[in-house]
Amino acid sequence: MRLMTVATLALSGFSGAAAANILLNPGFEIGSDADATDWLETSGPSGSTTRSSAMPNNGGFSAYMTADHINNPAAPTPYSVEQTQPVGSIDHTVNYNLSFSAKVDSLDFTGFDMFYQILWLDQDASDGGGVKGEILTSLVTAGVNTVYQSFGLSDLDVPDGADSFQLRFQLSPGAVEDIVNGLYVDDVDLSPTTAGLAGDFNFDNKVDGSDLLVWQRLDGAAASLNAWQSNYGSSIASIAGYSSVPEPATYSFSLMLASCFFGLRRMRRRY
Repeated sequence: MRLMTVATLALSGFSGAAAANILLNPGFEIGSDADATDWLETSGPSGSTTRSSAMPNNGGFSAYMTADHINNPAAPTPYSVEQTQPVGSIDHTVNYNLSFSAKVDSLDFTGFDMFYQILWLDQDASDGGGVKGEILTSLVTAGVNTVYQSFGLSDLDVPDGADSFQLRFQLSPGAVEDIVNGLYVDDVDLSPTTAGLAGDFNFDNKVDGSDLLVWQRLDGAAASLNAWQSNYGSSIASIAGYSSVPEPATYSFSLMLASCFFGLRRMRRRY
């Protein structure tokens, strides 16, 4: 049995940038046929969980969970992919950022829920053992779509006593007939929070148009928009001494979209 979690990016004017990814095989590129190395896959009688080359966001593979109750029994079996890391894989004195890309086959979520979950674990039982904390949220609630989008959590506080973790993505069909859907997950990153770029809302070490899309969907605050505008075109590399110059036309178009979006939000609040 597998639980799941889904949460949205907690954005602020000063965001953490991705540091060293502590996940193994984060893009599901390594594996044997449908099995992804370092990930445990769970399937049932009405679908499958696989390492798939059908629709990756980057590279050649992604994780894919699907259930079909049209051609198979309407069994309420979870389909999931998870990674559990050993003692010492995390430091409870450090905060972390989680990010990943996800999409679905259909926006008809009848009978389905989809989650991502983090369990903070005390595997060496130095603090009593077991689960020290959990984060669980629904991707459906977070607005997963039929095109890849960025999801995740920023500045995660690891509970005292935790020495490791389990990260899980899950598609959960109910006992409902004549439903079918699938969930793709790719580009998974769990990294220690470091001082990063303000406006880098998807933690890819640069501030560009993709961060504006995350801001529109999950934040919308004026202070965050100002941070994005101020640092548009910047990257960790450029801070280290390399140049990164944004395309003027791209920046102008993105800025116009941001201004329109923020203006609409203000009008809605007024009326």
